[in-house]
Amino acid sequence: MHEMTLYWQLGKWRDLVALYQQQDMSVCTHRTRLTVLASVGLCQLNRHEEARHCLVQALQWGARPAEVLALLASGVHNTLGLASLIRNQAERAHMHFRQAVSEQHDAAPGQATARARAQTDWLIESCPRLGYSVEMLREAAHYQPLDYSSDADRRSLAHAWQYWIKGEWGALVKVDKAMLDQHPDRAELISLAAAGYQQLEDVDNEQRCIQLALDWGIAKAWLKALLVSGIQNRMARAATLARRYEEASYYFSRAMEVRSMTHAPELNLALEERIKYQLADLEEGDIDQVRSALNLQY
Repeated sequence: MHEMTLYWQLGKWRDLVALYQQQDMSVCTHRTRLTVLASVGLCQLNRHEEARHCLVQALQWGARPAEVLALLASGVHNTLGLASLIRNQAERAHMHFRQAVSEQHDAAPGQATARARAQTDWLIESCPRLGYSVEMLREAAHYQPLDYSSDADRRSLAHAWQYWIKGEWGALVKVDKAMLDQHPDRAELISLAAAGYQQLEDVDNEQRCIQLALDWGIAKAWLKALLVSGIQNRMARAATLARRYEEASYYFSRAMEVRSMTHAPELNLALEERIKYQLADLEEGDIDQVRSALNLQY
C-alpha cells in the first residue's frame, strides 16, 4: 500500500501499474484503493480500456464514488500540469500539480514540487523527439511557488489582488481562512474571497463572504461590480471557446475595469496576466486571436 501510494504521489505511473499487476488483489487488504490508484496510472499511460476495467472492479469491491472521482480529477490536473510545463508556464504547472496531490489531505508541503520534477523526468524520457527544451522543462520543474500559506500573506491586500488579476481562484479563497476581524482592509479582502468562490461555483461560501463584506462596510455598488466582473470573465472564456475572439476581448476588458487602483498594474499588463492564466488550457492559436483583438504585444 505505502509503495503504491508513493508511486502515485510522484507520478511514477509505469512503476505503479507494474507493482499493482504483481499483487494478488483477492487477498489484499487495501485492494479497493490500490485498484483506483492503478486506474489513474493506466489513464496517464493512455491505457484507457484497462483503466475502465480497474474502475469497474474497484466499484464492485465497494469503492466510494467520491474517492474515485477525487482520484480521477487528480489525474486530470496532472495532465494539465504536464501541458503547462510544455508551455513553460511554471506557476500554472505547479498550481495543477498542487491540485493533483491534494486528494491526499496530509500531503507534505513540498509534494507538488516533487511531483513536478518527477513528471518532468517522465516527460523527457517518454517524448525525446518532440522538440521540447530540456533546459526549459528543468527550469519549470524547479520553480518555487510563492509561499501563500502564512496568515500574513493571506491578509495582504496586494497578494489578494495579484491572485484576482491572474484568476488564481483557489489561492484567492485562502484569504477567507485568515483572521480578518481587525484588519483595516477586511471588507475588500473578504469581497475578493467571494469573487474566488464565485468562480469555483461554491455558492454557500460566496454568499457568506458577500454578507460579511456588506456587514464590514463595503460599498454595494463596488461589490456588485466585482461580482459582475466574474460573470464577464466566464463569458470571455466561453466566447474564446466559441472562437468569438472580438467578443472575448470585450469581456476580458470589462472584467478588469474593477481593479484596485492601489494594487493593480497598468491595464494592458493586467489583461496580459488574466488572459495568460484564464486561457492556458486552450490552443495557442485561440489565445493569439484574443491577444490580437486586444492589440496586446507579448
